[in-house]
Amino acid sequence: MASVSGVHRRQCLQSHQKFCYICGSYVFDTKVRQIDSFVKKLYVSYFQLKVGDQDKSFAPHTACNTCVEGLRYWYDGKREAMPFAIPMQWREQKNHYDDCYFCMVNRHHFFLKYSLFDS
Repeated sequence: MASVSGVHRRQCLQSHQKFCYICGSYVFDTKVRQIDSFVKKLYVSYFQLKVGDQDKSFAPHTACNTCVEGLRYWYDGKREAMPFAIPMQWREQKNHYDDCYFCMVNRHHFFLKYSLFDS
């Protein structure tokens, strides 16, 4: 039985593919990139971690252009480091009420931020 308050939601409020696998930020369609072999190579080189959970539905399969370009600049020697040292760590959520990253992120913050720049 579904609850009006959303306590018993059975699916995420937002698509997992709208988030960056690397930094966890909400990503607009025009600024998203699929995680391909090139992105995996950069990720492994910088973080010394394998790109994992790509066979799981709970992890994003996309990255934002900012992270991909930042890693590429680092790889090419044009940047010293990324602005963060530890990438987003994804895990399977237990529920969509208080344990789901995708449901808990407030997208309106991103819309407000970008609408101010577009004006």
